[in-house]
Amino acid sequence: MRILIYGAGVIGSLYAVLFSKAGYEFAAYARSRRLQELKTKGLLSNQH
Repeated sequence: MRILIYGAGVIGSLYAVLFSKAGYEFAAYARSRRLQELKTKGLLSNQH
């Protein structure tokens, strides 16, 4: 199953990390400053 996260702000990014760890394939939709942050830094998780 592939999941679209529409709005990759704080909550959307949290869900993206959780879905990724669970093995789901996903795409995240972001705009403006958040899009630039994701392009340069990627989606980071502080959990080990």
